[in-house]
Amino acid sequence: MNDDRTRGGHVDKGPYSGRWWVHRDQYRAAPDDDGGYAITLADKTYRGRLEQYFPDPAERARLTVVEDDFAEPAAYERLDCEYDQVYMMAAIVGVNRTLEHPEEVIRVNTALTLSTLEWLRRIPDSCLPQRLWRDLPEPPAELTAG
Repeated sequence: MNDDRTRGGHVDKGPYSGRWWVHRDQYRAAPDDDGGYAITLADKTYRGRLEQYFPDPAERARLTVVEDDFAEPAAYERLDCEYDQVYMMAAIVGVNRTLEHPEEVIRVNTALTLSTLEWLRRIPDSCLPQRLWRDLPEPPAELTAG
């Protein structure tokens, strides 16, 4: 399926200083008291369509987009490690996709979840001031084996 969606972002300054993952619609709704957010969106689907999603050039100037398939663990090497909050959305959504290819929806969404959890587990404590995943257990070997 070509429409897998994995998204993320970070905030560099502002009242919610730090970095976070965010869906493009949540980004628009995020508090912006000082106008200083610089957000990174991690998504597989932008492919040159950033202008469509963010038509305002000033808004686009505050964005960094990391395009990759975040269901794959190697994609996380392209992200920074200093995040205060992480928001992860389902990679594949939609009733038709679920009805037509349920095994693919489960496979990709599970891979995204496991890859994100593994990435969070590997981030050093110094990168996460409010480390919520300090005691995240090792995933079972049968879930992470090639």
